[in-house]
Amino acid sequence: MKPFPVLQSSIWLCCILSSCLHTQVSRKTSAGENLSFEITEKGRPVNWIIYEPPYCDFRATLDSIQPKEGQVALRFDMGTCSREDRIDYTGFTNEFMERTRGGGRFRISFWMKNTGTHFRIYLNETGAKESGNEPILIESSDTINEWKQYQAEVNVQPEKWLRFELQVKGSGSCWMDAVQIVRIEGM
Repeated sequence: MKPFPVLQSSIWLCCILSSCLHTQVSRKTSAGENLSFEITEKGRPVNWIIYEPPYCDFRATLDSIQPKEGQVALRFDMGTCSREDRIDYTGFTNEFMERTRGGGRFRISFWMKNTGTHFRIYLNETGAKESGNEPILIESSDTINEWKQYQAEVNVQPEKWLRFELQVKGSGSCWMDAVQIVRIEGM
């Protein structure tokens, strides 16, 4: 008996995605949201999911030389990716269920530096049974030698929560620090 076509497609898709992109996350509830990446474990910020493409030359590290705020900034050094790799980026993500509980309008700000990479920021509301609405996209390949602040506003419905994601492609380095999420209007 053959599997249902939909089930067969879902299994195939899961196999492709799991072989292309590994993730690493360390959870510590005592660390809170860790928006400035100060609380770490094994050289990585806790409570953030970091994408680890298996066939790319990359490093995600904590940079203590020139942080924008606190003692460290999160740094991604990206090299080349093999042709076999289907996912050609690194980055990280987090969902803020507690902070955005009950919905509202939120201002998200963060600081970036960049040399050589192309970065994308996705900000959107998401829920338990869906991937979320169309994300706000901040995208740049500009060289940013001094810290530059970016910000956006996102509406979150009461039954949903905020999702934040950074994707970094191309050869070079990208830094992020001092993420802030502020409720500016309740729902």
